[in-house]
Amino acid sequence: MLTCSVQPGPRERAWTWDGKRLTDGRSWIDPYPHTLLETAVYDDGQRLLTIVRERLVGEPAAVADVVPIVADEYDRLLVDARTWRGDYVLVEVTPSVVRLTAGVLGNAPLYLAADGPALRASWELLDLRGLASGDRLDALEAARFLTMRTRYSTATLFTDVHRLTERAAATWDSQRLDIAFPEPARHALARPLATDADPDRVLDAYEQLLADALTLRPVGPDRLGVQLSGGLDSANVGLSVATLWPGRATAAAMLLPGPAGAQQRRRRALMTAGGRYAHDVLVPVVESGLTPLAPRWLAEYGDRLRPHDDAQQPATVEMHTALAARGVTTVATGVGGDEMTSVTEEETVTRPAVGDDMPPAPWIGYAAAGLAEDPNIGIAPASVVNEMTLLAHACAAPMLLGSGLWPLHPYGDPTLIRFGESLPVEWRSRKYLHRARLVRAGYGPEVTEPRLRENFGEVMRWALPRNITPVLAEMLTGGSPLIEQGLVDPDGLTATLDRVHAGRPADRDTELYELAAMHLAVAAA
Repeated sequence: MLTCSVQPGPRERAWTWDGKRLTDGRSWIDPYPHTLLETAVYDDGQRLLTIVRERLVGEPAAVADVVPIVADEYDRLLVDARTWRGDYVLVEVTPSVVRLTAGVLGNAPLYLAADGPALRASWELLDLRGLASGDRLDALEAARFLTMRTRYSTATLFTDVHRLTERAAATWDSQRLDIAFPEPARHALARPLATDADPDRVLDAYEQLLADALTLRPVGPDRLGVQLSGGLDSANVGLSVATLWPGRATAAAMLLPGPAGAQQRRRRALMTAGGRYAHDVLVPVVESGLTPLAPRWLAEYGDRLRPHDDAQQPATVEMHTALAARGVTTVATGVGGDEMTSVTEEETVTRPAVGDDMPPAPWIGYAAAGLAEDPNIGIAPASVVNEMTLLAHACAAPMLLGSGLWPLHPYGDPTLIRFGESLPVEWRSRKYLHRARLVRAGYGPEVTEPRLRENFGEVMRWALPRNITPVLAEMLTGGSPLIEQGLVDPDGLTATLDRVHAGRPADRDTELYELAAMHLAVAAA
């Protein structure tokens, strides 16, 4: 939501706001420029409080200037700022410390790094890359990432750069950075419906809460895009957008290859029929040459790869660029739909082997395997929004903001999350809630029960021998800190690449993308 370089101590001169930047001569704060964001600034003569937050419908606009206040008002304003229902970031600058506090939603999380006596912060990790030493890898975070045991924490791949997690407060005194976690969030428990409950009332409540989440902010529907991939989550978001603002928003998707892609096109045609959207922006991934780590994309953007970027970054950026060219400024997503209807381990009879349940892949080094045995060290406490949803927000944010777009994640709305948590397991299992709503809206089995799985597995399998293994082959010949620190086993990786090149693929080979992306990110640091 902002970038800044701030340091505590006596002021060189008064803080001033020019409509874009706040500065006092040695420190500066740049809010992200977007019509859905506003900045409020208060100064009591000793302390400066800057609030960058999402605008909300029905709330008065913030004064676009530095507002002088008395000391007693400062504490009251600080308390009030934390009750904002939209996302926000607070920056406090005092003579002794700088403090940054994150909101609940994590739509554009901040990354922090020391820059001499100043604290640098940005929603774009790459802004801080020059402050991170490539040989100072956070071994635990790298191990979690490589072994598919990702956790929500303040850690990034670099020990010098930290993520400000939800509701956390980072305090900087010109020498030391401390990040204080909040109390664990409380969550709702599932409860049965009344025996005479009307299922339609559940769907009515779902529709209303989804509409509330989409209209909480003053979104301009003519400048709204919807990531309508064809999945159940985005289909429900798209249905709500088309119901609220028929024929005004712009749909968008990355198109898959092969039979799954043909199915995706048929299903999306049903979702977009009847003038539900003003435009439909389509990016065919393979045909456009926008596959993971595509050579032409690497040649232009390879030094700007973030370690946690989605594998579909090339196609995603292309889609965002096309949306922005049509005047879209805000993009609604289905991120968090999985977690909103997730079934807990206690409610599940059988579970597939994923994440912590899977043995390390053959290319995982001894150090990574050892560290990953206890991946929960230093993780953030229970969050209001599901941790995996927050990680997905963090992955999406730089690609959206980098194209001038602000994210709208309705499934990250705490009220909708509590609603999902309280539903009986049968309403959450296999996303029954999402399916039932689409059925009630008139969609048939082709939309609600597709025969083929529509995911990027086929794209990844296509890209593996063409794009991904050449990067890893260069890593083996040129060396990498990942190998030097025992995070990657070169013999296991060599054997894996030999098998792939011999045409004997295995199910987990697509995980090699994470390894290649991490190597490139480390090499560019």
